[in-house]
Amino acid sequence: MSDRPTDWSSVDRDCDPTPGDPVVVRDGGQKYQAIAGALARAAATLRRLNGGASSGSDSVVALLEDCDDIAENLSTAQNRYQAAGDALVTYAYALDQIQATTLQALTAANTARDSMVENTRLADQYARWASYATAPERGEERSYYLRMEVTYRTAAAGDQSTIDLQKQIIDQAVADRDRAANTAVSQIEDVTSTDGLNDSWWDDWGAKIVTWIADIAEAIASIAGILALVVCWIPIIGQALAGVLMVIAAVTSIIAALGNIALAATGERTWTQAVISIVGAALACVGLGAFKGAFTGLKAGMGAWKAAGGLAGQGGLKAVGLASVKNLTTTIKSGVQVIRALKSDLINLSKRILPGSSDWAKLSGILRDATQGKGNFGLGIVTSNEATILGHAWVGDGARLSAGGKAWVSLDGLRQWRPPSFKPHLGKWQSNLEQRWEPSGQWQCNGHLDIE
Repeated sequence: MSDRPTDWSSVDRDCDPTPGDPVVVRDGGQKYQAIAGALARAAATLRRLNGGASSGSDSVVALLEDCDDIAENLSTAQNRYQAAGDALVTYAYALDQIQATTLQALTAANTARDSMVENTRLADQYARWASYATAPERGEERSYYLRMEVTYRTAAAGDQSTIDLQKQIIDQAVADRDRAANTAVSQIEDVTSTDGLNDSWWDDWGAKIVTWIADIAEAIASIAGILALVVCWIPIIGQALAGVLMVIAAVTSIIAALGNIALAATGERTWTQAVISIVGAALACVGLGAFKGAFTGLKAGMGAWKAAGGLAGQGGLKAVGLASVKNLTTTIKSGVQVIRALKSDLINLSKRILPGSSDWAKLSGILRDATQGKGNFGLGIVTSNEATILGHAWVGDGARLSAGGKAWVSLDGLRQWRPPSFKPHLGKWQSNLEQRWEPSGQWQCNGHLDIE
């Protein structure tokens, strides 16, 4: 495919609004279709082996039954490859037509912009000449100049209308592209989610058990960690009890981290979730170190507790329990808010990444670094498509255009994405992920994405 233009400023675009290579997409779809054809032929061959062979030795019957099972699986796989290939070929055709539309609109807008500049220049020139022809004897000449000014002003206004029309055409083309892409994704997901090919022991029950163990371990680790913070304020034996709870929290955090790593490696969970789990396990182990020596003082602590009258010295079991429950409830509420915010970020990113379109681990790592960065900092090198995926995930659903019309601001006003644009002073293309602590004012953090 020939290179597409990089300057889309005449239609107020920082970059190509419909990027991609339809030829590559079509070739990939045709390869899938070819595989589907090969699978169909193989299934037909296996089925012919069973033609008229309903009797015979047990071994032959068993072999033919196996052939039937294999043929059935081949047919299922054929349906999957055929659906994926058809969806990609259809999308490639749509993308090719859409790119032709946007290119034509850009060409028309560039022509109209050049014409508008020239018509405006001539209108200004005739207006200047009219201002010089003020003598009574030059009245007819002045009238001519004023008529010509109006003529060229009108022409310039018509050029602006043409540019506005091309912008609308491009907006519609982008919407058509998104609709075609979503249709292709839906067609592929419909067949892959219901064909039953993912029926290994891991998919049937292994992943579910590991998910259950990881979730339970995370819940136990969270509860144990919170209880450790609560009971450590109990006099005499508080630190000893907290030490026991921190051991439980550390062990279960490690179990949860191992489970999430296994799930991420097989695509059942994201690597972002795995990294968060690993960090949680590390923090739990660090917290355990804070209670070092608590066990050695447990025996002496219990003796002092007994001498002090046990719970009676603390207002009784009821008083201590009520205070603990109150602290636990407050802590859990805060934790839930943090978890919800993290879940929202992960969902935003997962919505934007299509199967095979980008490296999930790479993009999720960049998103994580953007949330932690301070001041001005680099986030690495990405493609234009990857920058767009990260940008939409960064600002989330409901984002709006900035006042200047060159950036997208999140619904809460705390995050901003500036799409790829050329930076003359740097001599390269960049995109930016920015954030601030208040929904208005300056942006305190600015992560730079270099576009390859």
